[in-house]
Amino acid sequence: MQFLAPTFAEVTTRHTLPPGGADPPSRYVPHDAVHAAAHYLCDNGARTGDLRAALFVYNRSTAYVDQVLAQADTYRAAATGARSGTWPAEQATLPDPTGTGGRLTPRMHTLYQALAATGATSGGATCWDAHLHNPTSDHPLGRACDIFFDADDPIDVSRGWQTANWLTTAQPAYGIDYLIW
Repeated sequence: MQFLAPTFAEVTTRHTLPPGGADPPSRYVPHDAVHAAAHYLCDNGARTGDLRAALFVYNRSTAYVDQVLAQADTYRAAATGARSGTWPAEQATLPDPTGTGGRLTPRMHTLYQALAATGATSGGATCWDAHLHNPTSDHPLGRACDIFFDADDPIDVSRGWQTANWLTTAQPAYGIDYLIW
């Protein structure tokens, strides 16, 4: 997320950002920039369903707006394909390779191995977790993994984007239900 300093200051004056970012908020900290952008988009039309108008306020380029909306459609189509019911349900039967002591489904285990083979897990990863704070999480079911990238390292962020793009295109082969990046 990119923000001009005056715009970021105006948004953070009107909205309190959730804990976890810089104190005071910084447009250079991804946590703060993403939350401020969400407020900014909501303030400019997204809250009422006019995402095109909100994106145009963010970047006054029709080509930019079209590109963002097309990318969103691509992500939505990939997620819809995974949820179409073509993948059978699986039980978590294989040991979690990240050492949590939990178990993963065979499909998640295979995806994790593919990510490890590309080096995507070199910054750290965790899969199974009881997630007592989030009862709807897929982690306790062995159907989710988190992989880590250093937000302060531009090379690592680039690697993260490459991995996110790979996961998006690999969705049909691995039955990826969703991606949080």
